[in-house]
Amino acid sequence: MPLIVNGEPVSDEAIAHQLRLLQQTLLPEASLSAADDPRIFAIAEENAVLQVLLRQAAARRHPDISPDDIAAELARRRGTPQSVTCSHSERDAIIRALQIERLMDEIVRTVPRPPAKEVEASYIAQRERFREPETLQVRHIIANVDGVRDEALALATITEAREALDAGEAFHKVADRFSDCAGVGGDLGWIARGEMVEEFDDVVFALKPGTVSETFRTVFGFHIATVLARRAPRQLGLSEVRAQIARELHDDRKQAAVLTYLRGLAAQSEIRRTGVSV
Repeated sequence: MPLIVNGEPVSDEAIAHQLRLLQQTLLPEASLSAADDPRIFAIAEENAVLQVLLRQAAARRHPDISPDDIAAELARRRGTPQSVTCSHSERDAIIRALQIERLMDEIVRTVPRPPAKEVEASYIAQRERFREPETLQVRHIIANVDGVRDEALALATITEAREALDAGEAFHKVADRFSDCAGVGGDLGWIARGEMVEEFDDVVFALKPGTVSETFRTVFGFHIATVLARRAPRQLGLSEVRAQIARELHDDRKQAAVLTYLRGLAAQSEIRRTGVSV
């Protein structure tokens, strides 16, 4: 039965949207959809209700959004001068967004930042999260096998690239001449295991800096790779991640403050299903 919040129905699309968000965060690789789990569906309904309450409270708290503010926000979104016009629906959406933004600012304005001891304790509790893996600085040449070029033609291209390397031409120049990722000398920057496909990792992480691989195949096509440098894994110090941890903890506090505020609204609101109080 439909949910009613202070006389306003919660749309099926609003609940479906919350289900999609939960699916992405809680069940990204599961075959069971969020809608099939009653507990997750209940969370999606609650989140949809809280979003309605937030919008209602924001409209009450900040009913008057000036035309100048609307024009400025529209210009910001479109990246155009403030003289642009918009439809009634877009204007209404901007008003709702600005109302919510201002209410959220009020809710979190006085949320204190975490003290140094809390930041340090968080760092100690999750040290492994702040461990940098081994990384390689890599260049590569690729001849894609795809709908444009078949296996034989791709192999012919990578063979030409190999011959140029064997003749002494610099790797970055050969990459720009033959690679389907031309223009940057084949530079992939610094990569860690898992950022590329497994077949690529297996080859490049076995290379020593300054060496060039044999031609090898991945799902994308034929490659030749070279490793320019290698960084050993290391533990990041607290001083390197202190600001990040403090920001994350502060964000957590702000989210908790918003949730507390909204649940307080819920306790004072009429929330029911058709004919049933919730």
